[in-house]
Amino acid sequence: MNQNRLPPSPLDPFLTRFLELLAERERGFTPGPESDKVAAALGQPRAFIDMLFTSARMRGLIKPTYGRGSRAAWIVSSHGLELMERQVSSIEQTGNRSQHQVEP
Repeated sequence: MNQNRLPPSPLDPFLTRFLELLAERERGFTPGPESDKVAAALGQPRAFIDMLFTSARMRGLIKPTYGRGSRAAWIVSSHGLELMERQVSSIEQTGNRSQHQVEP
């Protein structure tokens, strides 16, 4: 067992979808200005997106990257990729996506 593996959380299905959206963003995610767009894409309130961001940051699922400006954009970290892979693997093993589905 990987010593650095994160314990499962009830938020993992939501975090996985959040991370998938971040992974699709070419320049990363800037909380605040882009939070409303992510909230709309997930069908969740902005406050929930802020909570997902905080959870992902605290659990090391995302990491900052710095471009030309001084403001950080956040991208999926190796731990975040591991969580995403674990969720996909869990869905494939159970064959039941409904228990992992994020409902708006």
